[in-house]
Amino acid sequence: MMRHLVCVDAKTGKSVWQKELKPTKSEDSYSGMGVPEHGYATSTPATDGKAIYVFLAKSGMAAFDLKGKILWQTSVGSSSSRKRWGSSSSPIIHGDLVFINALQEGHKIFALNKTDGKIAWQWGPDAYSSYQDAYGTPSLVKAKDKTELVLAVPGEIWSFDTKKGDIVWYTYTNVGAGRGNVSPSAITGGDALYVFGGRPGSGVAIKLGGKGEVKESSQLWTSRNSPYVASPVYHEGHLYWMDRSGYAVCLNAKTGKETYRERLQSSGRTPQFYASPVVVDGKIISVSRNAGAFVLEAKPKFKQLAQNTFASDRSVFNASPAVSNNRLFLRSDTHLYCVAGE
Repeated sequence: MMRHLVCVDAKTGKSVWQKELKPTKSEDSYSGMGVPEHGYATSTPATDGKAIYVFLAKSGMAAFDLKGKILWQTSVGSSSSRKRWGSSSSPIIHGDLVFINALQEGHKIFALNKTDGKIAWQWGPDAYSSYQDAYGTPSLVKAKDKTELVLAVPGEIWSFDTKKGDIVWYTYTNVGAGRGNVSPSAITGGDALYVFGGRPGSGVAIKLGGKGEVKESSQLWTSRNSPYVASPVYHEGHLYWMDRSGYAVCLNAKTGKETYRERLQSSGRTPQFYASPVVVDGKIISVSRNAGAFVLEAKPKFKQLAQNTFASDRSVFNASPAVSNNRLFLRSDTHLYCVAGE
């Protein structure tokens, strides 16, 4: 199973270079409800403008220069989770370190030095059987005078010191508790952290700046509303997402109460969502797997503005859109698109 790192000219769409990435370990099989749902190329590369960092699951983390030359490759484990759903986490960068959630492969969270790929710190629980069902990308959270690394796992949330890897705070939650899986990443808004996930879904809000164990009594609110895979987006005091049943959902971020839940107007199939929504110019753009992109007003009153599709394309869109220089980049399992205004 060969992966490819591809560099495309953002203005023209022409390929600049392509790097073939041969696996060093065999991945989980392409069968069942796992890997076929999202593929082997779920992880999104990260860059600091000097190098490109990619997560290759059982083949480890790797770094390339901007011309596609490999700089280093580091193993972060080659195990499988009990569900064998494959990997989905993406690397993130802060300072001189690149972080990856490899709870499935190595039963740990890793911080690697950007320059040589050596492990700066690693942390893993003693009992990892349920924690390996944490599929989300860790989040960087600014709390007071420092930046923390936050990851939600079934039944818990962990926040780490980015430099040392020590746990700054943790809390127990109902999100994904009891053999559930947690796919959304933690997000922030104002002075709070929001975590969703599990099946059946649930959500929790926690005030930033805690230390040690944050008791349940200190949680701001809990909710039975939750996306399954996509991470919500925070905008002007509200949380927005599209759920698996084709509904648009908005919560008041201060209270956790539902502001609206409205069925999306869709021509054709009921939309399903893995990609996370983005807010652009006062509008929410959410790309469905099977029914195009939905555009809503980013306001706590439901108003759908559009459903846009590529008429001849029947491929599956799982990737969250990227926005740069007034262009929207969309990736399916077969195509890359750039959409721009006139």
